[in-house]
Amino acid sequence: ANTQRDRSASMESPSSSSSTAAVTLGYMACSSLMLVVNKLAVHLLPAPSFVLLTQFFASWFVVKGLGLAGVIEVDALEWSKLRAFLPIAAAFLACVFANIKTLQYANVETFIVFRASTPLAISIAEWLFLGRELPNCRSFCCLVSLLAAACGYMYFDSAFEVRAYVWVGAWYAIFCFDQLYIKYAVDATVVDSNWGRVFYTNLWACGIATVICAATEPQTLLTLRWTRESMAALAVSAASATASLLG
Repeated sequence: ANTQRDRSASMESPSSSSSTAAVTLGYMACSSLMLVVNKLAVHLLPAPSFVLLTQFFASWFVVKGLGLAGVIEVDALEWSKLRAFLPIAAAFLACVFANIKTLQYANVETFIVFRASTPLAISIAEWLFLGRELPNCRSFCCLVSLLAAACGYMYFDSAFEVRAYVWVGAWYAIFCFDQLYIKYAVDATVVDSNWGRVFYTNLWACGIATVICAATEPQTLLTLRWTRESMAALAVSAASATASLLG
């Protein structure tokens, strides 16, 4: 019996590895594409809150629609879950907003370099606050090298702009907090499926982003000259955000 189970495990291993590799490659592709698409969207449409609102609404609408159609399992709207997801959505929105503001004022390369250095800060914070193990010596050296590269890039950046790096710094701090808090809060909040988390997070994000957009960007949207390029960039950004969730 044990031999049969071992054979079954060995037969399932390649398939599992292939699935993991496919998911990893898909995530990398979506993440890379989102950076470029968001950069293009805020360049053609200088209203980052409105761009985010469109993405959040598209993601919520598609997930809820698939849930109503019976394709996926989505939690019903409940006050206790809605209340529990408010701080999660606020942390998520703050991180995404700082992300897109960084892309508005800095180039994509700057964001990629600093994002690559976040695992060092997150691994130390997880050790301090979540009781996780520290990286081994080789991994730690690699992470320190990434941080050194980010510092070197900032020092030699010919397109250095204070406003851009203020948003990079804000995003860095928010992202590290977001990774820790969401890991803790999501595990503590019981939902029927992962799609429930997507549903509640994007629902709250829609509401908060609407308030931010109405408070900061009404004049921009009223005076904006809509073009086919800007509308296409907005549509592609919304579709890419939704695809990254479904993937």
